[in-house]
Amino acid sequence: MNSVRPLSIGNDLVDLRTSEPPLHARYMSRVFTAQEQEAIGDGLPMLWLHWAAKEAAYKAFKRIDSTLSFVPLRLEFSKDSTCVRAPSGVAHCRWFINEEFLYVVCATDRQIVASSAIKNWVGQLQSEDTLEESATMSVASRLVRELACQGAAKELGVPQDSLSIKSGGVPEQVSGQSGEQKGAAPQLFVNERRSNHLLSFSHHGRFAICSFLEQTAGKAPSTRASEAFSPNAP
Repeated sequence: MNSVRPLSIGNDLVDLRTSEPPLHARYMSRVFTAQEQEAIGDGLPMLWLHWAAKEAAYKAFKRIDSTLSFVPLRLEFSKDSTCVRAPSGVAHCRWFINEEFLYVVCATDRQIVASSAIKNWVGQLQSEDTLEESATMSVASRLVRELACQGAAKELGVPQDSLSIKSGGVPEQVSGQSGEQKGAAPQLFVNERRSNHLLSFSHHGRFAICSFLEQTAGKAPSTRASEAFSPNAP
């Protein structure tokens, strides 16, 4: 009897205007496989796409196995840019890129990631919020949680004030006061009861993203084919 792999999602976002990666050979060989280095070439967007895919896949796998460590060379982005392969399994990918930022969303189910089931909401920090790194982290943390609660409330048809977010077992209201365990997947609570809905957060530079997958008991996630994959897509 075949076991069913748990469903999981993960995401990552890169602000392309604030990213200046080291491109020396030593860095590349520590992070990217030979196949990935060939695909990246000298293109910075391709470098960040590969990096974000690894991060997003790792988040998806980490939700299933909390003991996993992030080892970039054990996560390989496919030549056709559709999945990340690792000893943990395969994470299927969708991605979006424009002149300002790019993001990658991964899921352990191919149909889910190819459909409109995963909702993605991108927000931008105000210019005055990006002056100091510590302030940016706090504001971005608050922004991504606001995106999560606003978007999830609309999708679920519930009042926004009935939702809260907890990470690593530590209660966290949407206030920017983060008490979360580093690396722990965010959990959505409805009326203080833990839900099965999946969240993934990422923020970098001026932008933050929340990805949301509704999982209501007795209701399978929609696998209707997605015609477009873009920020704030319905």
